[in-house]
Amino acid sequence: ESLYLDSPRTGEPKEGAEVSNNQVVALECALPKMTQLTDLYIRGSWMTNRLVARLAPVLQQIPKLQELYLWDENLPEERKTAMDLILSQLVATNKVTVKYTEY
Repeated sequence: ESLYLDSPRTGEPKEGAEVSNNQVVALECALPKMTQLTDLYIRGSWMTNRLVARLAPVLQQIPKLQELYLWDENLPEERKTAMDLILSQLVATNKVTVKYTEY
């Protein structure tokens, strides 16, 4: 199973649309129940250090998660380094592969 977290949409894409706290809380509750989830794609408004840091401990509860794709067309090296630090426990404990992609 795969899950895609992208910018909130209502018809047309909204550049820079904020992810609400309610959306994050709902996801924090739902993710541990997604026991068949193997791939997670994060991009758009979800691709912030704060949100990824908040989701990282929850992702550790998904036993079959194998690959985490982080989509950002212009990811600066310092943000990539920060993401690596945030996700280091997930990589070490769960053997999840983190892949950075621009598309």
